[in-house]
Amino acid sequence: MNFVPDATHDFVDVEDVITGLLTLSKIKATGIHEFGNGIAIENEEVLRLVEEVTGRKANIRKTEKLRDYDSPDWYCKSMCAYWQPTKSLRQSITEMVAQYRNEHA
Repeated sequence: MNFVPDATHDFVDVEDVITGLLTLSKIKATGIHEFGNGIAIENEEVLRLVEEVTGRKANIRKTEKLRDYDSPDWYCKSMCAYWQPTKSLRQSITEMVAQYRNEHA
């Protein structure tokens, strides 16, 4: 897999996003709302967490760039006033790995 170690993203668990959308719907919010942790996390950190949780090395090929629109400051800067994430990236990865292992046992 091609991999850009220093690209950053603001990772949010899908359950947190769904909770946020349901909250906005319930209060009949309008406009644009960002769901994020407000933390730019490098892909290298995600790789480290995945390898740690799975106990396996990822098969990657490091590259400098994959997309023109990637940015080092790609994270949520305007947190949604009605919502806060509840799951950490580590928790999300751990749950995804456990789910996969359950389904493929």
